[in-house]
Amino acid sequence: GTVRNYVSSILSKLDVSNRAEAAAYAVKHDLRNHLVHLTNE
Repeated sequence: GTVRNYVSSILSKLDVSNRAEAAAYAVKHDLRNHLVHLTNE
């Protein structure tokens, strides 16, 4: 679906392989508010 493609593109840009790594990246870089939609499914 569209959301999956969107998430995949974000993960690729962040060079992470899954949402857990993306969440860790977000916390490390204080981007939590920008990634809320990735973890609230």
